Amino acid sequence: MNKVKLFDIRQMEWHDDENGMRSCVFKPSENMTMQYWEIKPGAGAPLHSHPHEQLIYIKQGMLEVTVQETTYEVGAGCFCHVPPGAEHGTYNPGPESCINVDMFSPEREDRTESRKITDLNHKNW
Repeated sequence: MNKVKLFDIRQMEWHDDENGMRSCVFKPSENMTMQYWEIKPGAGAPLHSHPHEQLIYIKQGMLEVTVQETTYEVGAGCFCHVPPGAEHGTYNPGPESCINVDMFSPEREDRTESRKITDLNHKNW
């Protein structure tokens, strides 16, 4: 049986980027990567593509997700699947920050797992 890995975003180092977004990354296995984002109003990721399958979950706010030249408005509680190799980008049109979680499969080798900088002393971790 593989070892269970746990991740708490409150314990991790966050990285800010130049596009008004910040994130932390969890890489539990060679089969997947999770990236937790906070995206400021007016910010987003420009059009790009990668060979990874991607699942976007919107936890809070609104996100415009463009996939292959079609733009979808995705709100809290919604998911968006981006096929491998599809050109896509995001934009936060709302008045509040958007919180979204991206799941990638297989693992994103161009992402580095966030460093634990705080220990919240979780029981049984």
